[in-house]
Amino acid sequence: DLMNSYPTVDGTDGNFKHKYGNVSSSWNTYPVALDGLYMAQPFFMELAGAVEDGYIEDTDIVPDDLYAAVTARMCWIGDQLYDAETGLYNHGWGPQAGVNGQFWLRAVGWYAAALADVISMLPDSCADERNRLIAVETQLFDGMLRYQDAETGMWYNVIDHDGTLKRSSTYNLLESSGTALIAYAM
Repeated sequence: DLMNSYPTVDGTDGNFKHKYGNVSSSWNTYPVALDGLYMAQPFFMELAGAVEDGYIEDTDIVPDDLYAAVTARMCWIGDQLYDAETGLYNHGWGPQAGVNGQFWLRAVGWYAAALADVISMLPDSCADERNRLIAVETQLFDGMLRYQDAETGMWYNVIDHDGTLKRSSTYNLLESSGTALIAYAM
């Protein structure tokens, strides 16, 4: 089964480990990452659609099972990594540690893009799943709009801080790729 061929994290509705093998302790502490959803879930949607449309034959893949699994994974992330206080989504989660308390623009952007892609690929027969995902994406947009820079329309790399956040010689900057991902999703 392709959906279960890669290492997953127990108790996460089948979400994959973001990295595995010889990785830093941070990835061992927080093995589920927000941006990791884009790396696989839209692919599974494309696969389910190809089977359903007859482009792939002689397979044991059941499209409705894939649609349900992708929705469950996306919604689990939406439920577990959301921070009600800030209205933002945390970058990482771990079974013992919980959320990592970091709000990275590109991670949120990749998740927003994955939501948009998955929502657009769900067939009409999956209206309940689509509505669940639209609710997650609406919540994501509502949170992000609170932090959008009024002058440029962009977002900072560390979303919940402005340009005064400084770490060593690097400042928190308005970030174009994450902003583009959010714009794409919107």
